[in-house]
Amino acid sequence: MPGVDCDHRVGSDKLPAAFIGYDGACLVAELPFPPSTNHLYFTDKYGKRRLTKEGKLYKQNVQQHLMEQRAWKHCPRPPFELSLHYYLPDHSRRDLSNLIKAVEDALSTYLHYDDSCHYAAHQYKAGFDKPHGRVVIVLEHLTEIPDVPLRHAPGVR
Repeated sequence: MPGVDCDHRVGSDKLPAAFIGYDGACLVAELPFPPSTNHLYFTDKYGKRRLTKEGKLYKQNVQQHLMEQRAWKHCPRPPFELSLHYYLPDHSRRDLSNLIKAVEDALSTYLHYDDSCHYAAHQYKAGFDKPHGRVVIVLEHLTEIPDVPLRHAPGVR
């Protein structure tokens, strides 16, 4: 399979529309548009958090997409940097922080890794893809993990 350019800056026209690839350092895949975190979980009568039917269906859809694209063969090794490029289904207002959880959970479940391996995550509203929307993910091996204690991080007192 030909290599994939992992340049995924905002506005990059190098992102594929429906392609998965791997160049030794990154995995690129197109997935269905995720449900909001507000619709992913419910609390059962025993006080436990459970995945909703919508959440289960999304995980199954992602697994099907990743299986068809043979993503498990091309997953880089942790630690990861994850970039998500959302192509929104409509012009509704959306909080990006409510979309990442479904993608992270489905991706890490299928690829058999703990999503705590994501050391950096970037999210972009990349455009529109009516009527269903989609998300293009770029999962890269992070070559350097910053070794800075929190108290010495910029902006922390």
